[in-house]
Amino acid sequence: MKPSAFEEAISAQRTRAARVSLPEISQETANAIRARISELSGEDRWKCHDTARRHQALPLYADLGGILFLRPDGEVLVGSGVSGEMLEVETNRAWNITLRVIAAEQYPELKPLLPEKPPGASTCTSCDGSGKAVVASGHVTCGGCFGLGWQC
Repeated sequence: MKPSAFEEAISAQRTRAARVSLPEISQETANAIRARISELSGEDRWKCHDTARRHQALPLYADLGGILFLRPDGEVLVGSGVSGEMLEVETNRAWNITLRVIAAEQYPELKPLLPEKPPGASTCTSCDGSGKAVVASGHVTCGGCFGLGWQC
């Protein structure tokens, strides 16, 4: 049986994600993540600061699927439940790349999390290299390049 268009798109996304080389997290970057976790206060829009502190994981993104957190060692956790308290390791490499892009956008000191554009990588044709896709509600991270603006 031939795979559906959706299955083919997911397979292509996994292939693109596997080609991206993620840099090791330096001690300096890990410490910057820890500092951001310790600074969590004020508005807790996702009601997850207690969970973040308990698991030493920086909350960076939330949607109907849950809350994504980044740990100082680079591990990505996805939290479900009202405040993201039910955590598990996120193994989808595309989400791991996307979360690094979101982290670098929100916290400039986390830019070392971003992979370098390798020789031969091309500008993403889905977003024209911006890393953002335009949707009715505004701009979202481009699924074609995971927000990097380029593809391998």
